Amino acid sequence: MSDLKHPAPISVDDYLAGELISEVKHEYLGGEVHAMAGASNRHNKVAMNTLEF
Repeated sequence: MSDLKHPAPISVDDYLAGELISEVKHEYLGGEVHAMAGASNRHNKVAMNTLEF
């Protein structure tokens, strides 16, 4: 069985530059970029109601 190859980590600057032109949101974790799932408006309202100001 072959080993899985991991891409080289990307810099924070490269990640941020890519987010400026991307139509999809991503998260940056330890040099790896992962696409984020979209959230509904209802989800966003619930999340905002849990914040303390």
